[in-house]
Amino acid sequence: MKFDEFIASVLETLKIRLLENGEEVVLRTNKVLKNNGVELTALNVCRDADEVSPTIYLDPFYREYMNGRSYDDVMNDIYRLQLMRSFENTLSIDDVVNEADVLDNIIVRLINRERNEKMLENIPYIEVKDLVIVFRRVVRLDDDGVATTLVSRQDMKRWRVNIDTLYRKALENTERMFPVVKESIFETLRSRYDNFEIQNIDMDDELFVLTNEMGINGATAMMYSGMLEECADMAGGDIYILPSSVHEILFTRADTDRGEDELKELIREANRDAVSELDFLSDNLYLYKKGDKELRVV
Repeated sequence: MKFDEFIASVLETLKIRLLENGEEVVLRTNKVLKNNGVELTALNVCRDADEVSPTIYLDPFYREYMNGRSYDDVMNDIYRLQLMRSFENTLSIDDVVNEADVLDNIIVRLINRERNEKMLENIPYIEVKDLVIVFRRVVRLDDDGVATTLVSRQDMKRWRVNIDTLYRKALENTERMFPVVKESIFETLRSRYDNFEIQNIDMDDELFVLTNEMGINGATAMMYSGMLEECADMAGGDIYILPSSVHEILFTRADTDRGEDELKELIREANRDAVSELDFLSDNLYLYKKGDKELRVV
């Protein structure tokens, strides 16, 4: 089944199941441009009582189907997800259109510049080497996650704010809303995997992880005020920075036994084999010089 056929079948099946449960809804699909130029197909289940309808991205479900999962099982997951989203949905129109104290809810995100050229055409951004800082407005932040919208140049004009003020406020907000986590990679592995033990590991080449408490878009933490200096202090000198994904970075002392070519290959291999296109940040290795407080591409 081709993707367009899959989408049409999902819409028909979902509408029938909802009607059988006495729900009359409007189903809409549209293409949404995400990070790194990735375009996803979004499904909105619109109920009369909902001011804002939850979004379900269908692309991952199609991949599961193409990988051999039965259509019925995939459909059951979509049905359960839309039910869960409808119960969890606490957004209202007021949340989206109310711009009182809007500058207290703007945050920064760090993304790849080259892969987001189309998106950057209509939004404010600040270049950082091969990356860019973009701005998003938080409309909800709770235990269920975070909902944001991309800040456009039109938004800036309406708010009568320049890029310097926007960046200063957004950075303060991001540090407040998404507290930093920086720790040894061994601590990270212990928290993720039961019964993790360190065996025969050279501590002189220790890797550290930098992210945020939510673990979402945590690579942005490297832009926090004084953060790279803190990372260098933690590692004990100049540091190499490995962009693991948009969600976290790794760093290690620059006098590591690993050569620059080895570290670069490690980054490229991870991006090729383990990082999704949506989560990709960069293939470059960075060096932070503690003495001159300079970040450079190696």
